[in-house]
Amino acid sequence: MPEKAKILDSAPDQEFQIKLCTKLESLSVADTTFNVPSSINSSGLNTLVQGLLEHVEGKSLEFEWLCLGELLRGKLAEHVSKRNDITAETVIELEYIEKNLPPEPQISANHDDWVSSVAVLDNLVLTGCYDNTVNLWTLEGQKTLVIPSHSGPVKAVAWLDSETFVSASHDQTVNMFQWNKETNSVEGVNTCRGHERSVECVAVWGGGEGSNRVFATGSFDNTVKLWGGRLVGEE
Repeated sequence: MPEKAKILDSAPDQEFQIKLCTKLESLSVADTTFNVPSSINSSGLNTLVQGLLEHVEGKSLEFEWLCLGELLRGKLAEHVSKRNDITAETVIELEYIEKNLPPEPQISANHDDWVSSVAVLDNLVLTGCYDNTVNLWTLEGQKTLVIPSHSGPVKAVAWLDSETFVSASHDQTVNMFQWNKETNSVEGVNTCRGHERSVECVAVWGGGEGSNRVFATGSFDNTVKLWGGRLVGEE
């Protein structure tokens, strides 16, 4: 029987040879080969490592496991059966990384449709939405302004400086706005036309007050266009 078939048809009490490794220097274990049952899973591997780290502070840590670079889910035998490069003689390298809980949002900022883009500058946040609007927020999640900027979904937003930003849209245009902090209002100062399909992305070069800033836009029309970001009348 071929070597691979032996693994696939293995008895429940078959064992694999493994080596444990980690980039967490304070939680590393000896470079030793272990024999473990093929039915072992992440929980069993955690128990193994915690036993080896019994004299190390933080031994109760939980880990995620990578088998030859791939995240281990379920039993080790199930993972091995999906690979053609592991035989009964292979010493399997298992890397463990610290398991962290998924992040929880501190603030939920609601929109009326899908949010397509976000741009942050200092304590201000711009968002582009599929309801055709650009929204201005504080870092604390307070919405300060809603700008009905386009006739189609907004696909990208970007700051040019602390008072000027651009928005790109499915309506094939890129709009430039100037924000007045004192009155919390915006003025549309330019509409860039020339794309023949939805404008999907914006990237700014230069930035800063009074600099020779430019920005590039990418579109579904297979083109990238370069635009000047200076306002009319600027020196």
